[in-house]
Amino acid sequence: MSVVDMRKYLIIVAQRVLSAQMEKAEQNQHHKLFQTRFIVKERACHIIIDSESCSNLTCSDLVDKLGLTTHPHPHLYSIEWFNSCGKLKVSRVVRVQFLVGIYRNSARFAVMFMKTCSLLLDRP
Repeated sequence: MSVVDMRKYLIIVAQRVLSAQMEKAEQNQHHKLFQTRFIVKERACHIIIDSESCSNLTCSDLVDKLGLTTHPHPHLYSIEWFNSCGKLKVSRVVRVQFLVGIYRNSARFAVMFMKTCSLLLDRP
């Protein structure tokens, strides 16, 4: 199998970028984020791999635009830290198959509204 040329795939979720000047980094913040692009159903998706995260999350826009089948989440919970709009309830999950280079895999993701990326992966 050959390496995938990511330039030929369209991005389906627009990314909002936030820039902030920080005088001094807070001790409770972590800086171990890795960004890349994966292919999901022949579409390029912006991925963040966060070694400090405990959840795999996917953007509800990605699920809707690709027509992925969701299922009720077995254990409902809320996430407050992720967006500035308060607590968000996580009630659906989806299995997403993805490709990066020649590596293929799938994972279960909680579906939620987010603008940061298409997929957020927890510890590899």
